Amino acid sequence: MITPRAAGGLLRASPRGEADDRTGAEIAGAQLKLATSPLPPLDSITHDRWRALLGACERAYPNEACGWITIAADARVREATTGGRDTFAFSDDDLLAFVRASRSTTPPWALFHSHPDGDSEMSTVDRAALALHPLPHVIVAVAGGRARAATLYAWRDGAHDPVARWNAATPGAAATWRRA
Repeated sequence: MITPRAAGGLLRASPRGEADDRTGAEIAGAQLKLATSPLPPLDSITHDRWRALLGACERAYPNEACGWITIAADARVREATTGGRDTFAFSDDDLLAFVRASRSTTPPWALFHSHPDGDSEMSTVDRAALALHPLPHVIVAVAGGRARAATLYAWRDGAHDPVARWNAATPGAAATWRRA
């Protein structure tokens, strides 16, 4: 689950002393601009990118992992601060990096987080917290330190709806997405 934090004043300065005089509303506005990004085809999630995402979730186990994915020529998985077993939150540095990325030529395409020893379905708490972030979202189920399943959600009509699912029992990670 994402732990919502008040944006007003949160990003005034990073621990490295970088000044940021934007208001919470300006930062939230930058994030909401990302909602207009169309959902790219599933084949744009390459095998290497998919392995990087699963690796981030497996390394964080038994805690939740979180971060974002970019889809571009230099695409990457950006790991954010991990949290506890049932929670995570982006640090101030993570939020600054997210806002910078959202202003770049390769903005975040999707957010992700993991559910240690759980399923890849959005919980009620996930849905409430992620309503602030209308980007596509991937939830990865990790059991015993191994990724077992994932669900890709797209923002539609004011809510995140599942659009594709992945199961580790099917060989060929990038090719095993099936429409939900």
